Amino acid sequence: MRIAHFGTFDVENYGDLLFPLVLERRLSDVCEDFVHVSPAGGAPDWEDCVPTIGFDEFLREGPEVDGVVVGGGQILRASPTPLGIYDRGGVSPFVAYPSLWLGAAYVAARDGLPLCWNVPGVPATFDPAAARFMRWTASVTDYASVRDRESRRLLEEVGLEAEMGVVPDSAVEVSKLWTEGEISAAYEDAFAHRGKSVPGRTVAFHVNARLAGEDVSVVAGRMDRICAKLRASPILLAIGPSHGDVETQRLVAAKMASDPLLVDRPRGLREVAACVARSEVYVGSSLHGMITACSFGRRCVLISAREDHKYGGFLDHLGLARWEVRSWSRAEEEIGALLNAPADAWERALERVIPTLDDHWKDLREALLSSATDGPRNAEKRDAFGSFGRISAGHSAYLGEDPVGETKVFEGYVAGDLRDAHAKLRRSEQDVAKLTRWMETLEAQVSALTNSRRWKVGDALVNLHRRVLLRPKEPVVTQQMDEVFGRFHAWREGDRPTDGDVPTEGKEPADG
Repeated sequence: MRIAHFGTFDVENYGDLLFPLVLERRLSDVCEDFVHVSPAGGAPDWEDCVPTIGFDEFLREGPEVDGVVVGGGQILRASPTPLGIYDRGGVSPFVAYPSLWLGAAYVAARDGLPLCWNVPGVPATFDPAAARFMRWTASVTDYASVRDRESRRLLEEVGLEAEMGVVPDSAVEVSKLWTEGEISAAYEDAFAHRGKSVPGRTVAFHVNARLAGEDVSVVAGRMDRICAKLRASPILLAIGPSHGDVETQRLVAAKMASDPLLVDRPRGLREVAACVARSEVYVGSSLHGMITACSFGRRCVLISAREDHKYGGFLDHLGLARWEVRSWSRAEEEIGALLNAPADAWERALERVIPTLDDHWKDLREALLSSATDGPRNAEKRDAFGSFGRISAGHSAYLGEDPVGETKVFEGYVAGDLRDAHAKLRRSEQDVAKLTRWMETLEAQVSALTNSRRWKVGDALVNLHRRVLLRPKEPVVTQQMDEVFGRFHAWREGDRPTDGDVPTEGKEPADG
């Protein structure tokens, strides 16, 4: 059996690059070969990663496969990607992520193949155009699983009725990829390669500048103090080079007094995993840094300066939500409690989720094998393929006939529709920001007016006249304005976007 595996396996990011290795390990008993499909594709970024084929090339060449798997990572999304590797101009940023889930579903429906989701995540709700494509994708999916409850809720919100399992991120099995000897050798080589001797104890750190919550020089001081408390040497890991981690770790290292091992250009997945696995503690903002620590049974603290359900969703599976903090200052404060907590919480973390993972892989494997010979189900997919032609606004002439034309479906209508929906959303966000600024200006001006001497004198005269005439007190305009402003503050505090909060491209968190 040959499987096409869709995901962002062509970016220099530790978490994304792990997924193919985990999948191949789990499905090697039923699959002889794997084709890993990514938006751009290409040779491996690191020495122990798999090569990938670009989605467009996959459509053009049409390699024969027997099943399709999507995931993992935060890839069930339709927002434009900020990653330069996926931006070739035009609509390409809008088709990168849909090419993974919608593209996989398109291939499965076209060829009558089983389609499974290997616990991908959903970062945010879908606009109407994307929701329509997602509902169609679900209609041809044979086995669906996501990595946290919020992802499932967001999918149910747009009308997905298919049963969806909630399973821990599959990369939690990273400790099963190499032997103890291989991990120890990689750890020692990480120091030797950079001209350092191996210290007695280490702490693995990862800093994300956008999620740090304070200047990196302040963070560097906190890391020095954490190391002093643990009597350990620091390791700085650029876990996600594609998200700016190289520059950030270098900046932090330059401001530290404790002479860290700077792994700013990791040579491979095993090197990163080994540095976490052999350290006493992991502290950082990378989700997959945290996942790796839990897999190897190491104590860890995850720093997320803003709410993101992918962090809490994973920690909930392990009962470790207590160790997600919002700042480096809080992480520093928690080190003592971390050391005093029962080691069992981490040492048996993987053991606690293995039964769920075993069930997940069993169901996914059965879906791949049973659907491959399921005639009625294949007929349903052919019908669904026809419906895709109807929702693709007249592009049905290309479907299943011209490999070059098929790419036009995604580069034209699909991406164009998503781009237009995104543009409308951006305009709405900008309008909200503008109205918010107007309200803030109005409130400031009303406050200045009502606090002025002229207003107070006039108000006193009006009230005196009312009392002389024995007229009842009536609501005045300032009371009504105060009520309006009170409602405005309640609305704004409800996490609505203001001018400083309007999302901008290039600011999404890394998956780590």
